[in-house]
Amino acid sequence: MTRRLFIFAAYDKDNIVDDSVMFYLRALSGMGDIVFMADNDLSDDELARVRMVPNVLYAGAMRHGEYDFGSYRRAFGWAKKAEILNNYDWVWFVND
Repeated sequence: MTRRLFIFAAYDKDNIVDDSVMFYLRALSGMGDIVFMADNDLSDDELARVRMVPNVLYAGAMRHGEYDFGSYRRAFGWAKKAEILNNYDWVWFVND
C-alpha cells in the first residue's frame, strides 16, 4: 500500500474551518495522514474539529502572513521534527 502524507495549508478570513475544508480533510484522510497548518488565528474549538478528522497527525494555526508557502514550511517542519517523513512514499502539498 502506498503511504501518503498530506501537508495541508489553509486560510479563512473569518478564522473558521469551513465545512468544505472539513469535507476535503475527511476525503484526504482516507488516502493518508495529514499535517494541517492555517495562516490565521483559529480558536481551540476550530482546531479541535480538525483534530477529530481521522489521520490528522497535527493541526496548528497562527497568523504568519506568508500565505500557503509559510504554512507548508511550518507543517513540513513539524513533520521533519517529529521524524515521520521516512514513513511515507509520497508527500503531497495541498491547500484549500
